[in-house]
Amino acid sequence: MIVAAGSGQRFGSAKALFPLAGRPMLDWSVQAFQGSSVDGLLVVAREEDLPALSDWSFRTGALRSVAGGLTRQDSVGAGLRALPGEVDRVVVHDAARPLVTPQLIDRVASSAALATMPVVAVSDTLRRDGQSTWTAIDRQAAYQVQTPQAFPRSELARRLSGQPPGLTDEAELFAHSPGELVSVPGDPANLKVTVAEDVALAEAILAQRQPEPAVRVGHGYDVHRLRLGPGPLKLGGVAISAGLELVGHSDGDVLLHALADAVLGGAGLADIGHYFPPGRPETAGMDSGEIVQGAVGRALDQGLVVVQADITVAADAPRIGPHRDAIRTEVGRLLGISPGQVGLKATTEEGLVNAGSGLGVKVWAVVVLRPAR
Repeated sequence: MIVAAGSGQRFGSAKALFPLAGRPMLDWSVQAFQGSSVDGLLVVAREEDLPALSDWSFRTGALRSVAGGLTRQDSVGAGLRALPGEVDRVVVHDAARPLVTPQLIDRVASSAALATMPVVAVSDTLRRDGQSTWTAIDRQAAYQVQTPQAFPRSELARRLSGQPPGLTDEAELFAHSPGELVSVPGDPANLKVTVAEDVALAEAILAQRQPEPAVRVGHGYDVHRLRLGPGPLKLGGVAISAGLELVGHSDGDVLLHALADAVLGGAGLADIGHYFPPGRPETAGMDSGEIVQGAVGRALDQGLVVVQADITVAADAPRIGPHRDAIRTEVGRLLGISPGQVGLKATTEEGLVNAGSGLGVKVWAVVVLRPAR
């Protein structure tokens, strides 16, 4: 059971859906549990977050969700009631600890004790504030308590019943009877994200665990015929008055079409014709900027973002030079990068092929993608 129903008062917002290294914070805990020996998974979330759970990539038949309550006791109680009847033991984890590992989960879950918690010895000097004095606390007897924690389902439900607000973890319910609660070694990296400053530390730890994969490269090519017309001609999302028009089912922006294909190709996806079929009423006259943004969104679904683009345009007309900066700015906006990360070059092909003969415009686009943070 992953408890993710908190309001995150000290953090400044609810944490379950807060992005951590490019994914919702809750997703990291879910992934760890799915890699452990624990059989079945239940997320206790805020009621307003429940619709989002069904849209996440980790959604499987083994994942269930239920609305929590105003207090931790309410949320854990709701989770216990939602578990299938045959479940007799439960591992409870805080979604605010996204760095939990399958190894720590299994260490807790495999304990034969009535109740089990992971702990980490305190290495810092501890003192208690006495207002005018500071009293030393013996750190040899002090431990940081973490989650996940394991309990018998029925006994946990019984002890939670009628418990006053203020419970910070379920181990407290078993801590005062000798022999009921045991500890196993915790993980110093099992950080609890409590305040906003903890996010940078959590992302640094995740980066160490997951070495940077190689960048991805995508290539796109497109060609459109030119014709005389009032225009304006759209190229790179910029309207150009040249007495010419690009022929196309959408707005004919050949540069953005090549760019979108490059993004999709770098993400290992099908071309734009698959996602935006030509000849369909819904794509007639479509703004090609929407096509590029659709490609960027699909790449992000694969965990990839664009970091650079390089584009070559072959045409006698229109002249690209006067519009180069505007095109780089618009392309950067669509890709979510700065104009300085967009290269744009033009050539006439010396009249040797159709584009050089003034019959059309050709565009080659190359993009570099990297894993999303």
